[in-house]
Amino acid sequence: MEVLVSFLEGDPDQPLISACLANSANPVPYKLPEHKTRSVFRSRSSPHSSGFNELHLEDRTGRELIYLRTQRDMEQKIENDSRLEVGNERRETIKGNSISVLEAEEHRTITADRRVQLKANDFLHVARNSHTKVDQTLVIEAGQQVHIKAGAHIVLDAGASISLRAGGEHFVVGHGGIFGSSEYQVGGAPIVSSAASISLPGSIDTLLTPPELPPMIAPSQRALMAASSAMGSDFCPICEACRDGVCLTQGVAA
Repeated sequence: MEVLVSFLEGDPDQPLISACLANSANPVPYKLPEHKTRSVFRSRSSPHSSGFNELHLEDRTGRELIYLRTQRDMEQKIENDSRLEVGNERRETIKGNSISVLEAEEHRTITADRRVQLKANDFLHVARNSHTKVDQTLVIEAGQQVHIKAGAHIVLDAGASISLRAGGEHFVVGHGGIFGSSEYQVGGAPIVSSAASISLPGSIDTLLTPPELPPMIAPSQRALMAASSAMGSDFCPICEACRDGVCLTQGVAA
């Protein structure tokens, strides 16, 4: 890659690379001048790979965009709060598993309809109590069976009536009394209920912890060390103070 070199204060002994220049071996990522409003930072995967990571900013009026692409993984670590506000739609496509671990409460408010489609099984495990309140009508439909099982009591409480219907017969409890489509007979055998089968969610891997930065010598310390060396001093007083933990400059002793 070709580079543009400038010099600090015009001094040829102080060169400074100030820009990268495109050429036939290293062309621009997007065609020009079609994408002249796009600022691109792209790094190639190495070695022997055509993959790349990319961050680009599109500044064309009406099409402003911040685009981020990773060739493989992406990790984020936020030490405190995180907030996201989307002015219009938000869409996500996840082609693998999605695992979330909440170590406190979750609050969610939906002001319109909620539509959820499960194309396989649904498992829910509540460690304590579960409450559901529907202001109008609750409809539950099962293609095969519905099993309700309680360790102690099952209570059905209706303000007007309760109707049971099966096999062409019906049973109604209402204000006028208890009615059935035929006389009751002693006998029969109940269907054995099925116990709930729960599949617990998977765990989430922890993020990689970056290594700590090595000790850094402050510019003022470096200047004092050079001056002490020029004077032939055996030690630098401020460096010794930094070593004892009372350094007032921005750095620590090496």
